[in-house]
Amino acid sequence: MKTSILCNLLLLLSMYSLRAQTKIWGAGTNNGAAEGEFQTPFITTGTNNNYAPNAWTALSIYDTDSISPGNAYWTRNTLGYSQGAYAAHPWQTPAPLPSPSQTNGVAIFDSDLLDNNAVTGALGTGTSPSRHKGALISPRIDLSAYQDSSLMVQFFSSYRSYDIDELSIAMSTDDGTTWTPSINYLTLQAPFNPGWIRTYFPSLTNGSNNLTNCRLKFTFEGEYYFAMIDDVSIEVAADYDFAIARPNPSSPQLEEQGDYIKIGNNQYFAPINLSVDDIQQWYFGLRVVNHGSKDLLPSDSAMICLRIDFYNNHTNVANVYNDTILVTDTLLAHAQNSIFGTKNLKNINFFMLYGQGTYRITYTLQHRQVDAYNDNDSARYYLNNAAHLYQHTYINYLSKARLSNSTAKVLTTSAIFPARKDLTSYEYGSMYYFPRGNTNQIRIDSIDFGYFVPWDYTGDSIMNLTAEIYQFRDTVYNNGILDHLNELQHVGTGMIRLTGIGTIVPPGSYGFGRVISFVNPISGITMNNLTNNGYYLVTIKQEPVSSTTLDSTQHLWFGVDAYSNFAQNMALTNVSNVIPHSFVTIAIDSNQNKVINTQEHGSHTVPSIGLHLGGRSGYCSTIETTAYPSTLLNISPNPAQEFINVRANFKNQTSIQYLLTDFSGRILQTKTQNTASAPQEFNIKELPAGIYWIYAKNKSEKTTASFIKAK
Repeated sequence: MKTSILCNLLLLLSMYSLRAQTKIWGAGTNNGAAEGEFQTPFITTGTNNNYAPNAWTALSIYDTDSISPGNAYWTRNTLGYSQGAYAAHPWQTPAPLPSPSQTNGVAIFDSDLLDNNAVTGALGTGTSPSRHKGALISPRIDLSAYQDSSLMVQFFSSYRSYDIDELSIAMSTDDGTTWTPSINYLTLQAPFNPGWIRTYFPSLTNGSNNLTNCRLKFTFEGEYYFAMIDDVSIEVAADYDFAIARPNPSSPQLEEQGDYIKIGNNQYFAPINLSVDDIQQWYFGLRVVNHGSKDLLPSDSAMICLRIDFYNNHTNVANVYNDTILVTDTLLAHAQNSIFGTKNLKNINFFMLYGQGTYRITYTLQHRQVDAYNDNDSARYYLNNAAHLYQHTYINYLSKARLSNSTAKVLTTSAIFPARKDLTSYEYGSMYYFPRGNTNQIRIDSIDFGYFVPWDYTGDSIMNLTAEIYQFRDTVYNNGILDHLNELQHVGTGMIRLTGIGTIVPPGSYGFGRVISFVNPISGITMNNLTNNGYYLVTIKQEPVSSTTLDSTQHLWFGVDAYSNFAQNMALTNVSNVIPHSFVTIAIDSNQNKVINTQEHGSHTVPSIGLHLGGRSGYCSTIETTAYPSTLLNISPNPAQEFINVRANFKNQTSIQYLLTDFSGRILQTKTQNTASAPQEFNIKELPAGIYWIYAKNKSEKTTASFIKAK
């Protein structure tokens, strides 16, 4: 209670979020408002330093990697979204940038449109074939009154990246002749996450005798898909801006690659595996910075606050746990340093008390000074003790990936395939910790996984994949890390035969598999129960079928959930505290060299793998064994462009509800038939091309199937 009161008191002291700073130029000012809101046309040029004095200048630097200056221009756009053939998010229709002045115009580098001229399949035929680079230079800005001031540039931003090398901002005090080092704001914002970005220039105006011809520069370099900005302003930097540090995927430090610690190291955890006496995995914390112009001192009582709330089917809410981490070191101004704050939970008794359901994890930052912005000092995610989805209940389900709201199966949002061309075997998976393996006689009843059939698939219609289970023992280097093959003992294997690849699961679509039987690979008898305090690596393995090596067009791609970032969890690993790896790959090349990698796919994805556990004090729900959509649901035509007809072949043909969802589970259309005398029609004309799901249910039956919206 004291912890909660203290956090609330500090919140009151810093509640004046977005407190008005001294605005100098651009949106929200009397000086340059039209330019900051992109109300006026741009001037185009291919020549450096040929910048308009009173308007934005779009500078083309190169296109097709070699033609200079080319036609790689930023443009003024009044629609607020990209017009390229592929720019829409796979599960979203184009929506305008939600910036305050979007209707006045936004600035966009529409790499997609520039490359293909909005024609699907016409890659490289647009006005500026990618790769390309363009800059957008502001009109002249007079900063004479702000010599020796710490400045901040704020702007509203959104982008989608395929292969963007640079998305940056810089400033000049000599009319664009020289520029400050660029600030790459890819590290300040996640893709498809529109919002405010603030960049700081603490010493730009120091010692300068002439500040009448200052400029801003935004730069895009790379290919696909787009970057948009709006409502640009220059302000005097706030005294204090205590913030959660954005992940930096390129950092060599694990604590800098993540966003915040995922409590328990899994998205779904199994009640059968909980031990109140073992809190080894139960950490919380994150990395913090101070973007303000003044140092945040220990006497300012900066702290990380944790709140955990319990949701019973998202209806009954209870606050079940509170804690804090006090920041005892100085956070220097202008984000010159960062601090990684971590702490064990005091206990996990609340899991036993409240039981199965969803736990909302909320991080907030507080201190005794007045904080300028509160949109960067809180984070929230959900931790699940059992999964309740569309009448499915997975009581002892363990996974780092999410579950699909539409199918109640492990979620696959993207797919990966090894870059090497000489592999004869490749497996990927995650590691898990079992403190009560033997005590509760825990066994792995089944393993779920997601996969992707590539668009240009030419392989067999039948594939045999295996699930492999290894016990990890840190015996070689004794460093808490899986870094040697001798640290893995092969304890279980199971096979699944996937059929209908390329037909039932068509090219360009995701599939689902489940392995339901495991044997010891040496003895051939049923795999043993797990051990107490055991670490187990669970992988899905694929080997060549008709070719000699794995080929990206003849084999399945491995499904991943590009959501959870467990990098900061991994930063806690040491000899006495092993944190299970979130992503592990094992590859064998044509020379039979075998390599383990725990960093191959970065820190922002996890394998689409889920475990159903059984044992003494818990049970699994009844689970189906088919790997594919049920034949109870007919969808035709499939693929389709304008309309589909759907019919559920249920025994009870009354009160059937149909839901049309995108692959993330977002419900797009619903239909209800009191009596299913004819197929139910859906109009899909306005849907973007891609994969969608139909879910059908009545009081006693349910089924699901996918279809393709053709281009």
